[in-house]
Amino acid sequence: MSSPHSALLYISTIKDKDIIQCLHHLNKECEPAKIRVMKYIRLTMSAAFSVIRKLDNVRLIHLVRDPRAMMDSQLRKNDMGVEDMPVFMERTVEMCRHMRDDLRLASEIEAEYPGLIYSLRYEDMTDEPMAIAREIFEFLNEEFKEMDKTYVKHRSINSSNNSTVRAAVWRSHITKEHLAVVDEQCGDLYDTLGYIPFTSIEEVRDANSKSHKPKVSMKS
Repeated sequence: MSSPHSALLYISTIKDKDIIQCLHHLNKECEPAKIRVMKYIRLTMSAAFSVIRKLDNVRLIHLVRDPRAMMDSQLRKNDMGVEDMPVFMERTVEMCRHMRDDLRLASEIEAEYPGLIYSLRYEDMTDEPMAIAREIFEFLNEEFKEMDKTYVKHRSINSSNNSTVRAAVWRSHITKEHLAVVDEQCGDLYDTLGYIPFTSIEEVRDANSKSHKPKVSMKS
């Protein structure tokens, strides 16, 4: 969470003229809000830690996802030329190094500022969206109202693009060669985060084979 002005600074990097022209309307809506939510895709835990130390009204939700799914997502978009295997290997190494650093710092934050960080595994959210939404509201000391339940049900459970289905897309796409790279570079994170390694590409494709264990604590 942050000030609406920092939100404007962040969103303005999109450089889309139509969106920028509408930002003042969003700012007007955000200013009186009791809670303001900011979503950052590649914000490091180190940067988040520096914010927490300066502000006394911030709560941090640390979202992690299966490294295999994250790297396959980059592959499907060919993000910054990642289809090139050397680039894919380099990006995989970098991503999992950041994940290790973030997990370590998340533990330090929780130790120094108990109750200010909520660690969330993406797969737990897609498995049990209603339960996780309730936990997040409790973390924020907010009431989980009927309208909130309806929204979660509509967006994640009854949606034609069900969240559980979306979470498993990588398993029908990732190749044996790319999977081997992620296993080699990020395999140590599987145990920490509760992900299950596959023994073959056939097992990856088998929808009955679990890719992750039931919800676990992610403190390193």
